[in-house]
This record gives sequence, C-alpha cells and structure tokens, in this order.
Amino acid sequence: MTEPIDPQYPENAQPPAQHAPSLPPLTEDQALARLKQRNLPIEAVEEIVRNAGLMKSRKVRILLAAHPCAPRRVALRLIREFYTFDLMQFALRPGTPADLRRFADEVLISRVASITLGECISLARRSSEMVAGALLLHRETAVWQAALQNPRLTEKAIIRALSRTAATPSSFCLSVYSHRPSSVFDPYYKRSKSSRHAKISSMEIITPLRKMF
Repeated sequence: MTEPIDPQYPENAQPPAQHAPSLPPLTEDQALARLKQRNLPIEAVEEIVRNAGLMKSRKVRILLAAHPCAPRRVALRLIREFYTFDLMQFALRPGTPADLRRFADEVLISRVASITLGECISLARRSSEMVAGALLLHRETAVWQAALQNPRLTEKAIIRALSRTAATPSSFCLSVYSHRPSSVFDPYYKRSKSSRHAKISSMEIITPLRKMF
C-alpha cells in the first residue's frame, strides 16, 4: 500500500531552488590587480568602492583615485583624505590624469602651513614642479633652498616665484642664480663670478626678470 501524498509537496513538484554560493570578497591583491586594468568595467570599480575593508587599504585608495573609470566624486574625496606624502606620490604617478594631479598639488599647497618644517623641506626636494615652485616663497630659508635643488623645478617656475615676491630677500636672489644659471641669468651670473657677489643687488636680478611677466 502506497503512502498518501503530502498536499504540500505534490508528486510533480520541483525541488526547492538552490541559491548559487556567494563569491568570496575580493582580497587586497585581487583589487590591486583589477585596478591596474585601465579598461576595468564601472561595475567592478563600484564593487571595490562598496567594500569597506578594501577602502581601508592605502594602496587601493591611491590606485582607485587615479583610475580613469573611477567616479569623479569618489576620486576627489579620496584625494582630500590622502596623507601629505600620499598626495605627493599621487601627483607624481605617471598614470594620474592631469586635472587630478593638479588638484592634488593644490590640496598639498593648502596644507603647507599646517605641516612641520621637516616635512616642508622633504616636499620641497621631492615634490612636483608646482609644489616646489610654491615652496620657493616659504619664509624658512631651509625650505626654499631645498626647493631650488628639486630636479623637477624649471626656470619658468623660478622666475614666476621671483615675479610674485613683493620684497625678495637678496639671499634668495643670489641663491637662485647661483643654483640655476641659465640664459636668463647669464649676464648676472658672469658678473657675480668676477665680483663674488659683492656688488650685485637683488634689484639687479629681479628687474629684468619681472619684465618677462
């Protein structure tokens, strides 16, 4: 004798659907590998943004902010939250979009007044041309002297700094053309060689430079 069929489970009923197992969350290494793909789908980028654990990673945040597919609001928020030297490294990354690089430099310059003298000196030596040019106007001699030694600093940035200074110290002017002789400074540099700076005034250097702007 057959057993009665349970009315809740008819004879032709399908077995309960089995849900697909959820994928394990991305690891930091997996996220970094994905963010190195320039054509990463926006869905993959947003998956990383929603992962609170991954967003604690310094490396992930830097790569995410620089990624061309990252939402701009996310990139700008991350840049504002970067530590001082993360900002510097972000602005110097080859793949960073130009507008975000400039934004990072502007944020960095705005923080100069709140960081230590040692940090200012380190930034002056290693930062981008824009930041090093801004640090030429720093009140501390050690900072603008370090900026003059920055290999990314151009003659144009130096001249711009000189032209924006209302009362340029003679020591700064003399250091400029001692460290960076060029076609702009040649007449004054040659003269200083013979006089050993004894008769060279700051105005002799600044006057012809300001005519360029």
